[in-house]
Amino acid sequence: MRIGILTKVFTAELVDAAIAKHDRAERRRRLLSARLVVYFVLALCLFARESYEEVLRVLTSGIPGSRTLARVNRSSLCRARVRLGENVLETVFRQVAGPLATPATPGAWWRGLRLLALDGTQFDLPDSTSNGDTFDGPSTTGGVPFGSPRSGRWCWPRSSDHLGTAREELPDGSYLSMARPGKEVRLRAAKEGRKLPRHVIYRVITFAKDDKVAHLGTTLLNPEQYPADELVALYRERWEIEPAFDEIKNHLGPGGPIRSRTPEGVRQELWAYCAVHQAIRQVAHTAALARPTVDADRVSHLKCVRIIRRSILSQLGSTATKLTHSFTEAGREARARLRPARRNSDCPRAIKKPNRWPVLRTRARRGTVQPGRWAHNPTSKPKSTRRAGRPALSA
Repeated sequence: MRIGILTKVFTAELVDAAIAKHDRAERRRRLLSARLVVYFVLALCLFARESYEEVLRVLTSGIPGSRTLARVNRSSLCRARVRLGENVLETVFRQVAGPLATPATPGAWWRGLRLLALDGTQFDLPDSTSNGDTFDGPSTTGGVPFGSPRSGRWCWPRSSDHLGTAREELPDGSYLSMARPGKEVRLRAAKEGRKLPRHVIYRVITFAKDDKVAHLGTTLLNPEQYPADELVALYRERWEIEPAFDEIKNHLGPGGPIRSRTPEGVRQELWAYCAVHQAIRQVAHTAALARPTVDADRVSHLKCVRIIRRSILSQLGSTATKLTHSFTEAGREARARLRPARRNSDCPRAIKKPNRWPVLRTRARRGTVQPGRWAHNPTSKPKSTRRAGRPALSA
């Protein structure tokens, strides 16, 4: 069983170990084995606009038993996903996840610190009852948690009314400030069993942004070791995390709602998307290593996706030697035509998809009817009582 050149990342040993960890191996001989289903779920992310049956044909073409697998229907594949569960894909993701850049990677480190960005994003889901009850709209309590770091060295924007209490002015014009956690933060921490410090000391940097004054807070307190102008320049590059979300949702994903209509399937699919995106980034990073002065973000993500899709269609990598050769050839093709260097984003934040309706629509099959478009705009057009396909009888 292969998934093109991504078999170099998602090896059979890695997948089998994740299956064994959660005791999802089949008890009897099945046509849809657990390993095949793992590769199938990963392939669903690569071919997000294709049907279940078509993805299975693409994945299994050219291997023994492919004619029998071609007769497997959608319901059997759905039941196979349910048997596999979400934890196997989470384990697969955590096995391949992790930082790829080394200290020699251009643009990945600054003054001995690895550069990272944190942000949140939302996915559109099918409007089913179970999805609506579990993930009820854009809120912080209905999302799928993928981990929440609690410590580190940070740099974040601060509004003028949340600058804390000034304590000491520094030579570069910045100053040290003190803030205490609020009541809600303390109550949430106590509920989770966490102990918070009584106060936090951080550094405030003031700079000009679009003819306005902006403030930056950071836990990097030494102005000589971490100059303020360099921190501001790094902060202006924070927008580069947005293309990563776009890569997952639009270049890799369907550009709309994902497939799964149950919460377990949603989590399984999201873990698979994260795992596949990590593998694609590994291909891009490997391609950039051949040119040490080239930033990895200049390797086109969409081009890597197309290369990987073709490798599955042609069933490359039937042996370990051929797989290594195919992986090398993919890297050479990916860096053949690099994207131009990224520039800082000067565009203000804006809603790209404004709501077309002035009121919320009614969620499908909910117990209570919410105010929706038809509730406020009932139709006055009379409905015909005629049965479809039969002419009306005259008196």
